[in-house]
Amino acid sequence: MGDEMATERGNGPRDPEAIYRRAFSEISARWKKETFLKRKAAANFVVYKITGLSPYTLGLGGPSVREHVAKCVSKTAVGRTYREAMIEVRNFAWVFFGPITDAHVECFLAHVCHDNDPEDIHALHTLIDQRKRREAS
Repeated sequence: MGDEMATERGNGPRDPEAIYRRAFSEISARWKKETFLKRKAAANFVVYKITGLSPYTLGLGGPSVREHVAKCVSKTAVGRTYREAMIEVRNFAWVFFGPITDAHVECFLAHVCHDNDPEDIHALHTLIDQRKRREAS
């Protein structure tokens, strides 16, 4: 209880794996039908917003294209409380769980992305191909 409360206030232990497990559990409960990789991206974003550490460097996988987009659209600094980070996940649900958009394509083209949902890869390549055809005509 003490560690959890300290993390909630933002001034205590910030174990990235514990944060990830808690966030993934809550995200999975709320967005049950979403794929594992989409829920993982949202949980990784929570870890990043609280600790400032990349989940990739911690062995938690990613960053996926959805994580990159969330980092681009989020205007808040790292060092958030758990509650604040989870509010951002809800605010940016379109990034994590919505259809692939031009913002996703731009991040996919600009960043190295890992642990992407196979459906996302298909949608990204479809949008990139459409863009190439428009530019060619």
